[in-house]
Amino acid sequence: MSDRLWDIFLQSIKNATDKMKENGASDEEIAKQVKEKTNPALSAMMKEAVKDITHYSKEHMYEYIRYVEAEDAEFFARQEQKWGKCFVASHMMYFMAVESAQEFSEYVGKIDKSTFREKQFRFLALQHLHGRACQEYLEVLTLMRTGFADGAYARWRSMYELCCIADFINNHGEELAKRYYEHSETSGKSYDWAKIVNDNEGKPVKSFAQIQRMCNVAQSWKDQYDLGCLVTHASPQGTFGRMANGCATDVIPVGRSDYGITTPAEHSAISLAWISATYLSLLPHADSIATIHVLNNWIDVIRELYFSTHDIVFRELIEQNQVKKLWDKPNSNTATAKTVET
Repeated sequence: MSDRLWDIFLQSIKNATDKMKENGASDEEIAKQVKEKTNPALSAMMKEAVKDITHYSKEHMYEYIRYVEAEDAEFFARQEQKWGKCFVASHMMYFMAVESAQEFSEYVGKIDKSTFREKQFRFLALQHLHGRACQEYLEVLTLMRTGFADGAYARWRSMYELCCIADFINNHGEELAKRYYEHSETSGKSYDWAKIVNDNEGKPVKSFAQIQRMCNVAQSWKDQYDLGCLVTHASPQGTFGRMANGCATDVIPVGRSDYGITTPAEHSAISLAWISATYLSLLPHADSIATIHVLNNWIDVIRELYFSTHDIVFRELIEQNQVKKLWDKPNSNTATAKTVET
């Protein structure tokens, strides 16, 4: 209909200009007349078209979105059929971490206050950092379930930062933990609270980069964090090398995809085990120590399920060597072992 109306409009202009030429009008006069008469007409047509489209969209939005939701439901069904057991394993890890944190908090609430006093601010900071990490882990799982690998990886990046901050606070004592808590009630810069600590070069800590360098993590994890930054920010690598692309180079993802979810699944599991170990080992508690080892073992459960499922789901692409290798996993075993020692 739009094309037909446009053709009629152009034909009307042609008829008018032809008639003006027959009457001896110059090209300049014709151009002036066309501009004076067509611009208001086009403006009026555009205004009316926008009004009609808005009204039509409002009248039919439920009908259209129900159709889209049906397509989404079909995707979710396929996603659960392929990856369901993997998601269950990830969800189980979340429940183990949350329940162990609740039990640990109850235990701490019953111990002698004089024993607890020397670690009260570290406990407070780590308790909230761990809780935030648990929530972000669940966000990662939700995004993987709904087909958004890049979003899941961006949330893992935040989890990694929480792990480093927790490790940094735990290693530098009560005064730093107290400053971290008190800074929550100010409008100061993000890392002003950390300036009482000097980095490995003797400079006051003012950035996450300094904190990360002071944490006992392998370079491969720092590389993965850099990739997470590329995914999160408007970088060319994060724009043209989307995890959701899979092996495609001529596709622009605008919706859901099941490509790329194994990496955020593994990384988030390792990060959850890391920050849980930092928090649960703050005070001696046998059940918490056992949970640290269980969570550490659960990383292998996650790996086995996700990687084996990935090989089944993308078997043909793997055989054709078309699966993208941009998001190689780091050597996670070393990092995980250090978590248990902490």
